[in-house]
Amino acid sequence: MELRSRLRNCSLLGILFVALDSTIVSAAVDERLLGELTRMHDQQVAHILHADNRNERRGFRAVGGEVMACAAAFSNAHSEYFHTQQLIQPMIDRAQWLADQQNPSGLYDAGNLDSPPDTAFMVETLCKAQKLLQTDAQNETEAVRSALRNIILKAGEGLLVGGVHTPNHRWGVCSALAQINDLLPDQRYVRRIDEWLAEGIDVDSDGQWSERSPNYSADVNNPSMLHMALLLDRPELLDGVRRNLEMTVYHVEENGEVETVASRRYDQSQRARKYVWEYYIPYRYLAIIDKNGTFAAMARRIERDFLPDLGSRVTTMNSVLVYLLEFPVMAEDLPPGNALPNEYVKVFPETKMVRIKRNDTTATIFSGSDWHAGFGVGSGLSTNPAFFKMRKGDVVLDSVRMTPHFFNTGFFLASV
Repeated sequence: MELRSRLRNCSLLGILFVALDSTIVSAAVDERLLGELTRMHDQQVAHILHADNRNERRGFRAVGGEVMACAAAFSNAHSEYFHTQQLIQPMIDRAQWLADQQNPSGLYDAGNLDSPPDTAFMVETLCKAQKLLQTDAQNETEAVRSALRNIILKAGEGLLVGGVHTPNHRWGVCSALAQINDLLPDQRYVRRIDEWLAEGIDVDSDGQWSERSPNYSADVNNPSMLHMALLLDRPELLDGVRRNLEMTVYHVEENGEVETVASRRYDQSQRARKYVWEYYIPYRYLAIIDKNGTFAAMARRIERDFLPDLGSRVTTMNSVLVYLLEFPVMAEDLPPGNALPNEYVKVFPETKMVRIKRNDTTATIFSGSDWHAGFGVGSGLSTNPAFFKMRKGDVVLDSVRMTPHFFNTGFFLASV
């Protein structure tokens, strides 16, 4: 616990040196990766500084992401914006706008009124901004930190009592509470997290979260469990993340797309696209702490093929650079990698899916629609009627379906 905590709080970038029991422990940081990510992050900050400043047009989650991006640049010694006064007023202005938009409950409206999950996603960005600025401890950011602290504390009160709309929202709220607790410790936050965890962590034996959605696995479930594991010192919470990442190895196409046909959310659509680089942080972190060669190979593939995507993604919840700044252990050199599987027939019995790969040819056989259970068609159900998909290089057979009646949809049900 002490080593993990000290690693988390050591200086941003550079070589990590930690004193433990009078022994110096050193870890080499991937300086090339950090340099490239910083350069691309700075480009995003430049865009933020020159963009339309009407915050209402972008919404409170995007504005929170902008505060996080500016805080990361300000506190990053490798950034061209390091300790520049140019970033102070934009952060203050955005924080003031967020304070003005906050409801008396501490929550925000986002289509969903007084919405705990939407608020939680934004609070995560503010907590990260606060953590970086607090660690950097410059007098110039005192006003920013004071404004952020007030917003975070007020939001925390709403998150303590508010509910959720979907399964993944539980873990997003828990992640936000863990991050608030890390900044402003209060056992009420931990008790509320424990209430949500008592419902059970919804990862099945295939490695699927209950919504079977690559979108929410990558953006919410996996990173939320990672935050709780690190900030609450509960490494057992990473077990479900490991299973999901192991499964995802066999769901990735040659172009980096992740198979979505089994999803119970909107990404089951033919038009939906999710990419493996959005799973990057848990792959990198677990590769390092587990010495997992397969995860290391996945992280290296992502760095090789999708580095511009990693560097340009400053979202309404996080960015890769912010992760590496906040948790420097994630920036260590990766361990040796294994060869990624190139020929396999992989059965996922819970999902009722088979994934097949032969070099540049892949196929998916699927019969896991929730239609068979008699629930009909609706949100939270797997209703994609495709039972076969195939790719060879750039040629894609996107969907083979049955039509039992004219303009009707048939669902394939496997006998085993």
